[in-house]
Amino acid sequence: KSRKADGDHDFVIERNLFIATADGQSALTSWGANTRNVTIRQNYLVAPKVGLMLHVSDTGVAVDGNAVSSIDTIGDGVSARIGTNPTVDWSE
Repeated sequence: KSRKADGDHDFVIERNLFIATADGQSALTSWGANTRNVTIRQNYLVAPKVGLMLHVSDTGVAVDGNAVSSIDTIGDGVSARIGTNPTVDWSE
């Protein structure tokens, strides 16, 4: 079981290429244990199901300027600040 880490995470995921395999769940997934203060920007996130999977317990997560196949959240509601993220086709 995931446990909440002490303090904020305070880091940036930037200018990366994340591509899931054909049977993969997502290209990038929140670890879901109250991820705090993480910025995800200017990445290429593609997968057949979900490009970026967040979790409702995430706080202070900002997502902007990524090329994504889709963005989804585990749990009800949107947990992150979602900016402009152009959609790309998984097959491109």
